[in-house]
Amino acid sequence: MIRNLILFLVFAAQLAGCGGMERHRLDQLDQALIRYAQALRWQRYEDAQEYHMTREGERRRIDQEALKHIRIAGYAIQEKNMSEDMMEADVVGVMEYYNDSRGTVQKIPFRQAWWFEPESKRWLTNGELPQFK
Repeated sequence: MIRNLILFLVFAAQLAGCGGMERHRLDQLDQALIRYAQALRWQRYEDAQEYHMTREGERRRIDQEALKHIRIAGYAIQEKNMSEDMMEADVVGVMEYYNDSRGTVQKIPFRQAWWFEPESKRWLTNGELPQFK
């Protein structure tokens, strides 16, 4: 009887630990997305660029000249699909922006592939910024 109780407690602790790790990884992704969106909204493109990296470790450049007149007004996540191992996420959303020479707010959908880099314990994206018009 005691043996069964001990086995049950070990099993329950393992389940709780797995759920905790999944929750932690999801929280890390949420925080990365928030910081990324803030960097875009405040035109801190160097900060946003820190999240753009290939799996081979190559930094993906953000063309700041192309964004000179673009102002991001909103960054809304509509869907996050995590892989089973919690190492990849497909993020779908909408950005609201305007060109400061026109002033009309427009919406543009985006889809970005995010991945967890275990050495730095950071979420990064392979994705590009949408083509703003």
